[in-house]
Amino acid sequence: MVLLAAGLAGACVTAKVDVFDQKTALENQVLGSFDELSQDMLLVASVRGGEEGESKEPPRFSDTRQQAIGAMQNREFNRDDIDELKEQKLLGENAEGLLSLIEQHAVGADARAVELARRLVVEENRDREVLLRSVVLRSENLTEADLPEVRKTFYKLNVENARPGDLYQAEDGAWTEKE
Repeated sequence: MVLLAAGLAGACVTAKVDVFDQKTALENQVLGSFDELSQDMLLVASVRGGEEGESKEPPRFSDTRQQAIGAMQNREFNRDDIDELKEQKLLGENAEGLLSLIEQHAVGADARAVELARRLVVEENRDREVLLRSVVLRSENLTEADLPEVRKTFYKLNVENARPGDLYQAEDGAWTEKE
């Protein structure tokens, strides 16, 4: 809101500026790609049988899209375990947009939890790679050369969506707790 009082002796200008956090075009593109894949995942999950009890064919997608849907399904399946391991400070979001085992917290931790964390890091990062490459492949504006920027954007979104107390890797490489 801007108020201007002009024409008076000693003109007075008062300004109040509202700043809104706006997502970049790339952030919106990444989010849009994930939303489309989420819709596809729901479509696959909601296929019902036909009128006479025969099963219907699920929708057909390209191999790349099918892999991305599978990656999203696997991420959803592992989410609770990953969240629990993040609460234990065994996992965090690294600066490359991937999940990392926090080695210093793994020392002395429950061996089964550490083993689960290691397995989930491999699975989650495999799934994230599939999804990040899917964003690039499905966009006419992006090429393989844009993948590092897509990773940075994905990292930023992961940090924004992290819960208080979750660990993330700052630009200097240090692990920091989200407030």
